[in-house]
Amino acid sequence: MGWLGKTAVVGGFFTLLFALTLPTQAFALAALYGDYASWSAAAPTPQAPVDLSGIADGTLLTSISLPFAEILTFDQTVTKLSVDPTRVNRKTWSGCPPTCPDVLMTSGETLTATFSPTGLVGAFGFEMEPYFPTDFSMTLHLTDGTSLTQTVPGLAGAEFFGWVGGSVVDFTATCTGCSYFALGKLVKAEAVPEPGTLGLLGTGLTGLALTWLRRRKVLNAAHVLTNYVGGKEMKKFLMAMIAVGMVLGVATANAAPVLGGGWAGDNVYASLTDSFGSPYAITLVDPALFSITDAFLPGDIFQVYDGDTPILLTAIGPAPSDPFPPSDSIADAAWADPTYSHGQIMLAAGTHSLRVQDLDCVSFGCPAGFYTRLDALAVPEPGTLLLLASGLLVGGGIARRFRREV
Repeated sequence: MGWLGKTAVVGGFFTLLFALTLPTQAFALAALYGDYASWSAAAPTPQAPVDLSGIADGTLLTSISLPFAEILTFDQTVTKLSVDPTRVNRKTWSGCPPTCPDVLMTSGETLTATFSPTGLVGAFGFEMEPYFPTDFSMTLHLTDGTSLTQTVPGLAGAEFFGWVGGSVVDFTATCTGCSYFALGKLVKAEAVPEPGTLGLLGTGLTGLALTWLRRRKVLNAAHVLTNYVGGKEMKKFLMAMIAVGMVLGVATANAAPVLGGGWAGDNVYASLTDSFGSPYAITLVDPALFSITDAFLPGDIFQVYDGDTPILLTAIGPAPSDPFPPSDSIADAAWADPTYSHGQIMLAAGTHSLRVQDLDCVSFGCPAGFYTRLDALAVPEPGTLLLLASGLLVGGGIARRFRREV
């Protein structure tokens, strides 16, 4: 078997293996860690510390840059400081001296931070320490509802708080009873491959397997028998890999609705943040009807934008049109249920870039699922046109007779 066939086989095996583990990684709750060594062993690689050294001491910040092109935005101003080992209340930061970190100081008991632009971070961690030299209860709260609480003694060093996995879009750090506390030694791991990446891998696998089979097809039977032991078994295996590749490619496609394709599902992972599948690039030759419905847990209100222009806001109540032909049982039921919010708008012919956001998915549970669809405008049936023509003819005849009598 040539290198191309071997590549297809090996690629197929690992693609299938990763596909089987993906649901656990994507939807399981985050695993929390109270020490850096355990977190680092569990987190994907590469891993990189957050560098604050280029920021002057005393700088007030509302966001910082993270490794791997991410931004961390805070709900209040934090102050960048360098730990001073000569000051008692920050002398005991872990490893200081000799290695004293740069930290982010905040006032009050809580600090909430949100990740962007992807909105999902699979592995992140940091140390926390209270400002004053006494024991405080400090907690890390995550989007998925998990939390980690540790008692941090102000005179015995900071404690590590971190997580791996889950669908985390933001976190809240709490120091009960604190006037000030600090975060330092922040570290982030590179994100695991997204479903779209897996789809590309599946597509590539399909191409490799098909190419190898095509090459084998032109070989004569004697060559196959003498040089490719177990050829039939290998062909069966490659055909299975082709099927896996096709499934992965289809299952991870963009969540944009297709004209006449029925309902397409999508998710919003945080309030006022674009959905996973946004933007939907749509080009129409003729006007079409865009429909959207909340699903799963009712209560979410969705705002639809075309580019940066808001064009539609869903409303709870009866759907704005009759049921569509059966497409997806969950979406069909949600469209018919007045406890969910719905919306509908006609899109003009041309190019559109639609984005969907949830106004407040936190109150009803993040991530928030919804469905959209794109349908051609109804064209009058021939029978309807015939009745219309008949009516016009009769009306014209009556009018002509009326003029004669007058």
